[in-house]
Amino acid sequence: MAYELGALQRVNPNSPMDFVKGLKKVIKGVDDIVRPIEHIQFLKTIDGEVTSQPQKWANALLSTIEGIEQLTAPQKIDDGSTLYLSGPVVGSSEIQEELERNKDRHVCVYAWSHYFSR
Repeated sequence: MAYELGALQRVNPNSPMDFVKGLKKVIKGVDDIVRPIEHIQFLKTIDGEVTSQPQKWANALLSTIEGIEQLTAPQKIDDGSTLYLSGPVVGSSEIQEELERNKDRHVCVYAWSHYFSR
């Protein structure tokens, strides 16, 4: 997700709705972000001095998303024979990735609502 948001930093400031289109591909339910951008577009029709700054918008979202990804990343503990993944949320792609990397090892995954062991 951080990579996709990084791409939004390069949106043309004269086309803020391109930022909105790109954002909708990355994040669901962005109405609270889209409305102010639409208001900026309207204000630009009244006063040509009003500018949009998609790079700053993307940077703000990017730092938030990176923080969330860091907080929710599973903790890895390796005792030599078993790899333990634990965290509030452990995604299936993270589990699959570790299973592929550790084919000959025991992998235990603990999340707040699930337990998985192979």
